[in-house]
Amino acid sequence: SRIFRFDASRTLNTRATTNVGDVPGAIYASHDGYAEGHLLYMDVTQGGIVRATYNNGQSQDLYQVVLYRFTSQDGLRNEGNNHYSATPEAGQIQEGLPGQENFGTIEDYSLEQSNVDYAREFSHMIIIQRGFQMNSKVITTSDTMLQRALELKR
Repeated sequence: SRIFRFDASRTLNTRATTNVGDVPGAIYASHDGYAEGHLLYMDVTQGGIVRATYNNGQSQDLYQVVLYRFTSQDGLRNEGNNHYSATPEAGQIQEGLPGQENFGTIEDYSLEQSNVDYAREFSHMIIIQRGFQMNSKVITTSDTMLQRALELKR
């Protein structure tokens, strides 16, 4: 699936930045009347526009993030690490832009909250640990009983 795409309504230039020789960072390569600029940072707007800002005060929109939604989110297959894949049960896939038609928005410089219930996970971990301890004790007891049986046979 695509993560970034060009927004057809904007004039975007994928050759706006380049890395020259040993110089770290990206350098603004085109000459449009502004002084040379080095890339300071990149951010993403709520509308999904990836914007590059340079030290000469200029900024340039580079890409737009595309969002997808499904008829049934319960039909998605959990691949782990917050990754999901489509299945036939998920229904029709719809592609849209952030902020339009209930597709949601994008928040830059933010972390997604954890979707893990820590209390439940710790409880599962304790249960598994206790089960392992009980199985280890059964094996130790069985080994001791077999050892005693062999001693009695001699």
